[in-house]
Amino acid sequence: MSKNTPPERRPPTSKSKSGVSARPAQNKSTPPRPSYPTGTIPILAMRPKSESVRMEEPVNKYYLSLSTKYKILKLMTIVVLVAYCIGMITIYRDDITVENFRYMLRDFNINSTKYTGEYDKISYNAGSDSHFALFKGDLAVVSPDSLYIYGMSGQTEMSEMFNLTSPQIEASDRYILIYDTSDTNPVFSVFNTFSMLYTEKLTRQIHAASVADNGYFAIATRTEEYKGAVFVYNSSFKLVNRIYKDKYIMDVEMRSDGGEVLVLSAFDSGGEWCGEIMAVAPGSDTASITITVAGSMPVKACYSRDGGFAVLFDNCVIFYDAEGFEVNRYNFGSEIPVTFGMTPYFTMLAFNKTVLGNEKIVRFWDSGGNAIGTAQIEGRILCSASDTSRCYIQTSGHLRIINPYDGTYTSIPTSPSPLALLVYSDGILVMCGPDAAVVYNVAGETDAETEETTG
Repeated sequence: MSKNTPPERRPPTSKSKSGVSARPAQNKSTPPRPSYPTGTIPILAMRPKSESVRMEEPVNKYYLSLSTKYKILKLMTIVVLVAYCIGMITIYRDDITVENFRYMLRDFNINSTKYTGEYDKISYNAGSDSHFALFKGDLAVVSPDSLYIYGMSGQTEMSEMFNLTSPQIEASDRYILIYDTSDTNPVFSVFNTFSMLYTEKLTRQIHAASVADNGYFAIATRTEEYKGAVFVYNSSFKLVNRIYKDKYIMDVEMRSDGGEVLVLSAFDSGGEWCGEIMAVAPGSDTASITITVAGSMPVKACYSRDGGFAVLFDNCVIFYDAEGFEVNRYNFGSEIPVTFGMTPYFTMLAFNKTVLGNEKIVRFWDSGGNAIGTAQIEGRILCSASDTSRCYIQTSGHLRIINPYDGTYTSIPTSPSPLALLVYSDGILVMCGPDAAVVYNVAGETDAETEETTG
Protein backbone atom coordinates (compact mmCIF):
# COMPACT_ATOMS: atom_id res chain seq x y z
CA MET A 1 0.00 0.00 0.00
CA SER A 2 1.38 3.29 -1.11
CA LYS A 3 1.83 6.10 1.30
CA ASN A 4 1.12 9.74 0.68
CA THR A 5 4.45 11.36 1.26
CA PRO A 6 5.21 15.04 0.86
CA PRO A 7 7.41 16.12 -2.02
CA GLU A 8 11.13 16.20 -1.52
CA ARG A 9 12.22 19.42 0.12
CA ARG A 10 14.26 21.74 -2.05
CA PRO A 11 17.74 22.61 -0.98
CA PRO A 12 17.92 25.89 0.82
CA THR A 13 18.66 28.89 -1.32
CA SER A 14 21.45 31.22 -0.67
CA LYS A 15 20.66 34.28 1.27
CA SER A 16 21.86 37.70 0.69
CA LYS A 17 23.83 39.58 3.15
CA SER A 18 20.64 41.07 4.46
CA GLY A 19 19.35 37.65 5.36
CA VAL A 20 16.68 37.49 2.57
CA SER A 21 16.63 34.55 0.22
CA ALA A 22 17.80 35.47 -3.24
CA ARG A 23 15.01 34.92 -5.84
CA PRO A 24 14.63 36.15 -9.37
CA ALA A 25 12.82 39.41 -9.61
CA GLN A 26 9.14 39.05 -10.53
CA ASN A 27 7.29 41.12 -13.12
CA LYS A 28 5.37 43.77 -11.34
CA SER A 29 2.38 43.15 -13.57
CA THR A 30 2.24 39.45 -12.77
CA PRO A 31 0.31 38.64 -9.59
CA PRO A 32 2.22 36.71 -6.92
CA ARG A 33 1.71 32.97 -6.68
CA PRO A 34 -0.34 31.72 -3.77
CA SER A 35 1.48 29.82 -1.00
CA TYR A 36 0.19 26.57 0.48
CA PRO A 37 0.95 24.88 3.83
CA THR A 38 3.68 22.37 3.83
CA GLY A 39 2.58 18.86 2.91
CA THR A 40 -0.60 19.96 1.16
CA ILE A 41 -1.43 18.90 -2.41
CA PRO A 42 -4.15 21.11 -3.90
CA ILE A 43 -6.81 19.31 -5.95
CA LEU A 44 -7.46 22.37 -8.21
CA ALA A 45 -5.13 25.20 -8.70
CA MET A 46 -6.61 28.40 -7.42
CA ARG A 47 -6.97 31.22 -9.96
CA PRO A 48 -5.04 34.32 -9.39
CA LYS A 49 -6.99 37.31 -8.31
CA SER A 50 -8.81 38.79 -11.34
CA GLU A 51 -8.77 42.41 -12.27
CA SER A 52 -10.99 44.74 -10.38
CA VAL A 53 -14.68 44.66 -11.45
CA ARG A 54 -15.41 47.41 -14.00
CA MET A 55 -17.44 50.13 -12.45
CA GLU A 56 -20.85 50.95 -14.16
CA GLU A 57 -20.92 54.33 -15.80
CA PRO A 58 -23.07 56.80 -13.96
CA VAL A 59 -26.43 57.79 -15.60
CA ASN A 60 -26.57 61.29 -17.16
CA LYS A 61 -29.21 62.99 -15.09
CA TYR A 62 -29.83 65.67 -17.76
CA TYR A 63 -30.87 63.18 -20.44
CA LEU A 64 -32.86 61.15 -17.94
CA SER A 65 -34.82 64.25 -17.03
CA LEU A 66 -35.28 65.16 -20.73
CA SER A 67 -36.59 61.69 -21.55
CA THR A 68 -39.10 61.90 -18.73
CA LYS A 69 -40.34 65.26 -19.98
CA TYR A 70 -40.83 63.91 -23.53
CA LYS A 71 -42.80 60.96 -22.23
CA ILE A 72 -45.08 63.30 -20.31
CA LEU A 73 -45.42 65.58 -23.35
CA LYS A 74 -46.32 62.64 -25.61
CA LEU A 75 -48.98 61.49 -23.19
CA MET A 76 -50.43 65.00 -22.91
CA THR A 77 -50.51 65.30 -26.74
CA ILE A 78 -52.48 62.08 -27.06
CA VAL A 79 -54.94 63.18 -24.40
CA VAL A 80 -55.41 66.62 -26.01
CA LEU A 81 -55.84 65.09 -29.49
CA VAL A 82 -58.49 62.67 -28.29
CA ALA A 83 -60.28 65.46 -26.43
CA TYR A 84 -60.10 67.69 -29.51
CA CYS A 85 -61.57 65.01 -31.79
CA ILE A 86 -64.38 64.28 -29.36
CA GLY A 87 -65.09 68.00 -29.01
CA MET A 88 -65.14 68.64 -32.76
CA ILE A 89 -67.39 65.66 -33.41
CA THR A 90 -69.75 66.86 -30.68
CA ILE A 91 -69.84 70.50 -31.80
CA TYR A 92 -69.94 69.93 -35.60
CA ARG A 93 -71.82 66.66 -35.73
CA ASP A 94 -74.44 68.22 -38.02
CA ASP A 95 -71.76 68.99 -40.64
CA ILE A 96 -70.39 65.44 -40.81
CA THR A 97 -72.26 64.31 -43.91
CA VAL A 98 -71.61 62.12 -46.93
CA GLU A 99 -71.56 65.20 -49.16
CA ASN A 100 -68.74 66.76 -47.13
CA PHE A 101 -66.71 63.57 -47.29
CA ARG A 102 -67.19 63.56 -51.04
CA TYR A 103 -66.01 67.15 -51.16
CA MET A 104 -62.78 66.07 -49.49
CA LEU A 105 -62.15 63.71 -52.42
CA ARG A 106 -62.25 66.44 -55.07
CA ASP A 107 -58.46 66.61 -55.39
CA PHE A 108 -57.89 62.86 -55.61
CA ASN A 109 -56.05 62.24 -58.88
CA ILE A 110 -56.97 58.66 -59.63
CA ASN A 111 -55.80 57.29 -62.95
CA SER A 112 -56.52 53.83 -64.25
CA THR A 113 -54.23 51.60 -66.27
CA LYS A 114 -53.64 52.98 -69.72
CA TYR A 115 -54.63 51.14 -72.87
CA THR A 116 -51.98 48.61 -73.88
CA GLY A 117 -53.68 47.05 -76.90
CA GLU A 118 -54.42 43.79 -75.10
CA TYR A 119 -58.15 44.49 -74.76
CA ASP A 120 -60.35 45.70 -77.57
CA LYS A 121 -63.92 45.42 -76.25
CA ILE A 122 -65.69 46.93 -73.23
CA SER A 123 -69.11 45.46 -72.51
CA TYR A 124 -71.91 47.46 -70.88
CA ASN A 125 -75.65 48.05 -71.15
CA ALA A 126 -76.57 51.34 -72.82
CA GLY A 127 -79.34 52.69 -75.00
CA SER A 128 -79.98 55.28 -77.67
CA ASP A 129 -80.34 57.91 -74.94
CA SER A 130 -76.87 57.14 -73.51
CA HIS A 131 -73.87 59.42 -73.94
CA PHE A 132 -70.16 58.75 -73.73
CA ALA A 133 -66.90 60.48 -72.84
CA LEU A 134 -63.29 59.59 -72.08
CA PHE A 135 -62.03 60.57 -68.65
CA LYS A 136 -58.42 60.00 -67.53
CA GLY A 137 -58.09 56.99 -69.78
CA ASP A 138 -61.45 55.50 -68.73
CA LEU A 139 -64.74 55.28 -70.57
CA ALA A 140 -67.69 57.07 -68.93
CA VAL A 141 -71.20 56.00 -69.96
CA VAL A 142 -74.18 58.02 -68.74
CA SER A 143 -77.78 56.91 -69.06
CA PRO A 144 -80.96 58.32 -67.53
CA ASP A 145 -80.59 56.01 -64.53
CA SER A 146 -76.83 55.63 -64.02
CA LEU A 147 -73.24 56.63 -64.63
CA TYR A 148 -70.64 53.91 -65.15
CA ILE A 149 -66.91 54.38 -65.54
CA TYR A 150 -65.04 51.49 -67.16
CA GLY A 151 -61.33 50.88 -67.38
CA MET A 152 -59.87 50.03 -70.77
CA SER A 153 -59.53 46.42 -69.67
CA GLY A 154 -63.30 46.25 -69.15
CA GLN A 155 -63.52 46.42 -65.35
CA THR A 156 -65.98 48.75 -63.63
CA GLU A 157 -64.15 51.60 -61.90
CA MET A 158 -67.17 53.42 -60.49
CA SER A 159 -70.97 53.39 -60.68
CA GLU A 160 -73.59 55.86 -59.52
CA MET A 161 -77.36 55.54 -59.73
CA PHE A 162 -79.68 58.52 -60.22
CA ASN A 163 -82.85 59.54 -62.03
CA LEU A 164 -82.42 61.88 -65.00
CA THR A 165 -84.59 62.55 -68.02
CA SER A 166 -82.19 63.77 -70.70
CA PRO A 167 -78.61 63.42 -69.40
CA GLN A 168 -75.59 64.96 -71.10
CA ILE A 169 -71.92 64.48 -70.27
CA GLU A 170 -68.82 66.67 -70.43
CA ALA A 171 -65.37 65.55 -69.28
CA SER A 172 -61.99 67.18 -68.70
CA ASP A 173 -58.69 66.13 -67.16
CA ARG A 174 -60.13 66.68 -63.68
CA TYR A 175 -63.89 66.22 -63.52
CA ILE A 176 -66.89 64.65 -65.21
CA LEU A 177 -69.88 66.97 -65.49
CA ILE A 178 -73.34 65.40 -65.86
CA TYR A 179 -76.38 67.62 -66.45
CA ASP A 180 -80.01 67.15 -67.38
CA THR A 181 -81.33 69.30 -70.25
CA SER A 182 -84.99 68.56 -69.57
CA ASP A 183 -87.20 71.36 -68.27
CA THR A 184 -88.52 69.18 -65.43
CA ASN A 185 -85.24 68.24 -63.74
CA PRO A 186 -82.57 70.98 -64.13
CA VAL A 187 -79.85 69.29 -62.09
CA PHE A 188 -76.09 68.92 -62.61
CA SER A 189 -73.50 66.81 -60.80
CA VAL A 190 -69.70 66.65 -60.72
CA PHE A 191 -67.78 63.37 -60.46
CA ASN A 192 -64.27 62.05 -60.39
CA THR A 193 -63.23 58.40 -60.75
CA PHE A 194 -63.99 57.79 -57.08
CA SER A 195 -67.39 59.30 -56.38
CA MET A 196 -69.88 62.09 -56.93
CA LEU A 197 -68.37 65.27 -55.51
CA TYR A 198 -71.04 67.93 -55.91
CA THR A 199 -74.62 68.27 -57.12
CA GLU A 200 -77.05 71.16 -57.44
CA LYS A 201 -80.56 71.64 -58.73
CA LEU A 202 -81.41 74.89 -60.53
CA THR A 203 -84.79 76.53 -60.98
CA ARG A 204 -84.75 76.69 -64.80
CA GLN A 205 -83.74 74.43 -67.68
CA ILE A 206 -80.02 73.89 -68.37
CA HIS A 207 -79.18 74.67 -72.01
CA ALA A 208 -75.46 73.89 -72.12
CA ALA A 209 -72.44 73.25 -69.92
CA SER A 210 -68.66 73.00 -70.19
CA VAL A 211 -65.80 71.95 -67.88
CA ALA A 212 -62.11 72.89 -68.04
CA ASP A 213 -59.03 70.84 -67.24
CA ASN A 214 -58.39 72.82 -64.04
CA GLY A 215 -61.83 71.94 -62.66
CA TYR A 216 -63.66 75.19 -63.46
CA PHE A 217 -67.04 74.69 -65.14
CA ALA A 218 -69.87 76.79 -66.54
CA ILE A 219 -73.63 76.14 -66.60
CA ALA A 220 -75.92 77.97 -69.05
CA THR A 221 -79.52 78.41 -67.94
CA ARG A 222 -82.03 81.23 -67.37
CA THR A 223 -83.74 82.90 -64.43
CA GLU A 224 -87.11 84.45 -63.72
CA GLU A 225 -85.73 87.92 -64.50
CA TYR A 226 -83.35 87.17 -67.41
CA LYS A 227 -83.63 85.19 -70.63
CA GLY A 228 -80.11 83.87 -70.20
CA ALA A 229 -77.73 83.26 -67.32
CA VAL A 230 -74.32 81.60 -67.03
CA PHE A 231 -72.98 80.43 -63.68
CA VAL A 232 -69.24 79.80 -63.46
CA TYR A 233 -67.85 77.63 -60.63
CA ASN A 234 -64.27 77.09 -59.54
CA SER A 235 -62.67 73.72 -58.83
CA SER A 236 -63.92 73.87 -55.22
CA PHE A 237 -67.53 74.30 -56.46
CA LYS A 238 -67.74 77.93 -55.38
CA LEU A 239 -69.71 80.27 -57.61
CA VAL A 240 -67.29 82.87 -59.02
CA ASN A 241 -69.37 84.41 -61.85
CA ARG A 242 -73.01 85.21 -62.45
CA ILE A 243 -73.48 86.38 -66.02
CA TYR A 244 -77.01 87.61 -66.76
CA LYS A 245 -78.14 88.46 -70.30
CA ASP A 246 -81.24 89.78 -71.98
CA LYS A 247 -80.61 87.26 -74.74
CA TYR A 248 -81.06 83.53 -75.23
CA ILE A 249 -77.99 81.50 -74.36
CA MET A 250 -77.13 79.11 -77.19
CA ASP A 251 -73.85 77.64 -76.01
CA VAL A 252 -71.10 78.02 -73.44
CA GLU A 253 -67.49 76.85 -73.77
CA MET A 254 -64.66 76.87 -71.22
CA ARG A 255 -61.11 77.24 -72.47
CA SER A 256 -59.11 74.12 -71.60
CA ASP A 257 -56.97 75.93 -69.00
CA GLY A 258 -60.05 77.48 -67.36
CA GLY A 259 -58.86 81.03 -67.96
CA GLU A 260 -61.79 82.11 -70.13
CA VAL A 261 -65.37 81.21 -70.92
CA LEU A 262 -67.16 81.87 -74.23
CA VAL A 263 -70.88 82.69 -74.12
CA LEU A 264 -72.94 82.50 -77.32
CA SER A 265 -76.32 84.19 -77.28
CA ALA A 266 -79.01 85.17 -79.78
CA PHE A 267 -81.46 88.06 -79.86
CA ASP A 268 -84.04 89.58 -82.15
CA SER A 269 -83.13 92.90 -83.76
CA GLY A 270 -85.84 94.39 -85.97
CA GLY A 271 -87.24 91.01 -86.97
CA GLU A 272 -83.79 89.56 -87.69
CA TRP A 273 -81.84 87.12 -85.54
CA CYS A 274 -78.45 88.32 -84.45
CA GLY A 275 -75.68 86.59 -82.56
CA GLU A 276 -73.37 87.76 -79.79
CA ILE A 277 -70.06 86.28 -78.71
CA MET A 278 -68.77 87.26 -75.29
CA ALA A 279 -65.57 86.14 -73.55
CA VAL A 280 -65.20 86.54 -69.79
CA ALA A 281 -62.43 85.51 -67.41
CA PRO A 282 -63.69 83.62 -64.32
CA GLY A 283 -64.03 86.03 -61.42
CA SER A 284 -64.04 89.13 -63.67
CA ASP A 285 -66.90 91.61 -63.77
CA THR A 286 -66.26 92.78 -67.35
CA ALA A 287 -66.08 91.00 -70.70
CA SER A 288 -62.73 90.88 -72.47
CA ILE A 289 -64.36 90.29 -75.89
CA THR A 290 -67.81 91.21 -77.20
CA ILE A 291 -68.68 90.54 -80.85
CA THR A 292 -72.05 91.01 -82.55
CA VAL A 293 -72.82 89.19 -85.81
CA ALA A 294 -75.91 90.53 -87.56
CA GLY A 295 -78.21 88.18 -89.42
CA SER A 296 -76.71 85.01 -87.95
CA MET A 297 -77.70 82.74 -85.08
CA PRO A 298 -74.83 81.06 -83.19
CA VAL A 299 -74.95 77.32 -82.70
CA LYS A 300 -71.66 76.01 -81.31
CA ALA A 301 -68.26 77.34 -80.19
CA CYS A 302 -64.90 75.60 -79.86
CA TYR A 303 -61.47 76.78 -78.77
CA SER A 304 -58.54 75.90 -81.01
CA ARG A 305 -55.09 74.76 -79.96
CA ASP A 306 -53.68 78.07 -81.27
CA GLY A 307 -55.61 80.05 -78.65
CA GLY A 308 -58.32 81.33 -80.99
CA PHE A 309 -61.83 79.97 -81.39
CA ALA A 310 -64.33 78.98 -84.06
CA VAL A 311 -68.05 79.72 -83.96
CA LEU A 312 -70.60 77.86 -86.05
CA PHE A 313 -73.65 79.93 -87.08
CA ASP A 314 -76.77 78.84 -88.94
CA ASN A 315 -75.45 80.35 -92.19
CA CYS A 316 -71.64 80.48 -91.80
CA VAL A 317 -68.63 79.50 -89.76
CA ILE A 318 -66.28 82.21 -88.48
CA PHE A 319 -62.77 81.80 -87.10
CA TYR A 320 -61.28 84.26 -84.61
CA ASP A 321 -57.84 84.70 -83.09
CA ALA A 322 -57.19 84.89 -79.34
CA GLU A 323 -57.89 88.65 -79.34
CA GLY A 324 -61.29 88.25 -80.96
CA PHE A 325 -60.35 89.44 -84.46
CA GLU A 326 -61.89 87.59 -87.40
CA VAL A 327 -59.32 85.64 -89.43
CA ASN A 328 -61.56 83.67 -91.80
CA ARG A 329 -65.20 83.12 -92.68
CA TYR A 330 -67.03 80.60 -94.82
CA ASN A 331 -70.60 81.45 -95.88
CA PHE A 332 -72.82 78.49 -96.65
CA GLY A 333 -74.84 80.22 -99.35
CA SER A 334 -77.20 77.63 -100.81
CA GLU A 335 -75.40 74.80 -99.04
CA ILE A 336 -76.96 73.34 -95.92
CA PRO A 337 -74.70 71.47 -93.50
CA VAL A 338 -76.00 68.06 -92.49
CA THR A 339 -73.43 67.54 -89.73
CA PHE A 340 -70.38 69.19 -88.23
CA GLY A 341 -67.40 68.39 -86.05
CA MET A 342 -65.35 70.91 -84.08
CA THR A 343 -62.19 70.04 -82.13
CA PRO A 344 -59.11 72.03 -81.07
CA TYR A 345 -57.31 70.69 -84.18
CA PHE A 346 -59.84 70.74 -87.03
CA THR A 347 -63.29 71.98 -88.01
CA MET A 348 -65.32 69.75 -90.30
CA LEU A 349 -68.57 70.54 -92.13
CA ALA A 350 -70.47 68.06 -94.33
CA PHE A 351 -72.93 69.19 -97.02
CA ASN A 352 -75.23 67.21 -99.32
CA LYS A 353 -73.78 67.21 -102.81
CA THR A 354 -77.20 66.81 -104.42
CA VAL A 355 -80.74 67.23 -103.16
CA LEU A 356 -81.81 63.61 -103.61
CA GLY A 357 -78.50 61.76 -103.48
CA ASN A 358 -76.64 60.40 -100.48
CA GLU A 359 -73.24 61.75 -101.45
CA LYS A 360 -71.58 64.26 -99.14
CA ILE A 361 -68.97 66.95 -99.60
CA VAL A 362 -66.86 67.36 -96.47
CA ARG A 363 -64.81 70.53 -95.99
CA PHE A 364 -61.96 70.92 -93.48
CA TRP A 365 -60.29 73.85 -91.74
CA ASP A 366 -57.22 73.74 -89.51
CA SER A 367 -56.93 75.23 -86.01
CA GLY A 368 -55.93 78.59 -87.48
CA GLY A 369 -59.09 78.82 -89.59
CA ASN A 370 -57.40 78.01 -92.91
CA ALA A 371 -59.32 75.90 -95.46
CA ILE A 372 -57.14 72.85 -96.08
CA GLY A 373 -59.02 70.13 -97.96
CA THR A 374 -62.22 68.56 -99.24
CA ALA A 375 -63.41 64.95 -99.33
CA GLN A 376 -66.38 63.21 -100.93
CA ILE A 377 -68.07 60.29 -99.17
CA GLU A 378 -71.31 58.36 -99.49
CA GLY A 379 -73.72 57.38 -96.77
CA ARG A 380 -75.34 58.96 -93.76
CA ILE A 381 -72.80 60.33 -91.32
CA LEU A 382 -73.43 58.92 -87.85
CA CYS A 383 -70.58 60.50 -85.88
CA SER A 384 -67.16 62.07 -86.35
CA ALA A 385 -63.97 62.89 -84.47
CA SER A 386 -60.38 63.98 -85.04
CA ASP A 387 -56.95 63.66 -83.47
CA THR A 388 -53.90 65.84 -84.08
CA SER A 389 -53.42 64.81 -87.72
CA ARG A 390 -56.48 62.96 -89.05
CA CYS A 391 -60.25 63.18 -89.12
CA TYR A 392 -62.61 60.24 -88.69
CA ILE A 393 -66.13 59.95 -90.11
CA GLN A 394 -68.36 57.00 -89.30
CA THR A 395 -71.09 55.86 -91.68
CA SER A 396 -73.16 52.69 -91.45
CA GLY A 397 -70.64 49.86 -91.33
CA HIS A 398 -67.62 51.89 -92.43
CA LEU A 399 -65.08 54.16 -90.79
CA ARG A 400 -63.31 56.74 -92.96
CA ILE A 401 -59.82 57.71 -91.84
CA ILE A 402 -59.31 61.01 -93.64
CA ASN A 403 -56.26 63.12 -94.30
CA PRO A 404 -57.87 66.56 -94.00
CA TYR A 405 -55.09 68.27 -95.94
CA ASP A 406 -55.73 66.54 -99.26
CA GLY A 407 -59.07 64.75 -98.76
CA THR A 408 -57.75 61.21 -99.25
CA TYR A 409 -59.10 58.58 -96.89
CA THR A 410 -58.98 54.92 -95.94
CA SER A 411 -62.20 52.98 -95.31
CA ILE A 412 -62.36 50.04 -92.89
CA PRO A 413 -65.41 47.90 -91.99
CA THR A 414 -66.87 48.41 -88.52
CA SER A 415 -70.04 47.76 -86.54
CA PRO A 416 -73.13 48.97 -88.40
CA SER A 417 -74.61 51.57 -86.04
CA PRO A 418 -72.30 53.06 -83.39
CA LEU A 419 -73.61 55.79 -81.10
CA ALA A 420 -70.37 57.74 -80.59
CA LEU A 421 -66.78 57.87 -81.79
CA LEU A 422 -64.12 58.91 -79.26
CA VAL A 423 -60.39 59.51 -79.72
CA TYR A 424 -58.30 57.84 -77.02
CA SER A 425 -55.02 59.02 -78.53
CA ASP A 426 -53.58 59.53 -82.00
CA GLY A 427 -54.64 56.53 -84.07
CA ILE A 428 -56.59 54.79 -81.27
CA LEU A 429 -60.38 55.14 -81.39
CA VAL A 430 -63.14 53.97 -79.06
CA MET A 431 -66.33 53.22 -80.99
CA CYS A 432 -69.31 53.11 -78.62
CA GLY A 433 -72.32 51.00 -79.50
CA PRO A 434 -75.52 50.14 -77.60
CA ASP A 435 -74.01 47.15 -75.75
CA ALA A 436 -70.23 47.45 -76.05
CA ALA A 437 -67.37 49.75 -77.00
CA VAL A 438 -64.75 48.48 -79.44
CA VAL A 439 -61.20 49.81 -79.51
CA TYR A 440 -59.69 50.36 -82.97
CA ASN A 441 -55.99 50.93 -83.50
CA VAL A 442 -55.91 52.59 -86.92
CA ALA A 443 -52.41 54.06 -86.72
CA GLY A 444 -50.70 53.08 -90.00
CA GLU A 445 -53.74 51.10 -91.15
CA THR A 446 -52.75 48.92 -94.15
CA ASP A 447 -55.40 46.19 -94.01
CA ALA A 448 -56.14 44.46 -97.30
CA GLU A 449 -59.81 45.38 -97.04
CA THR A 450 -59.10 49.10 -96.90
CA GLU A 451 -59.87 51.37 -99.79
CA GLU A 452 -58.00 54.51 -100.75
CA THR A 453 -60.17 57.29 -102.13
CA THR A 454 -59.53 60.86 -103.17
CA GLY A 455 -62.21 63.47 -102.93
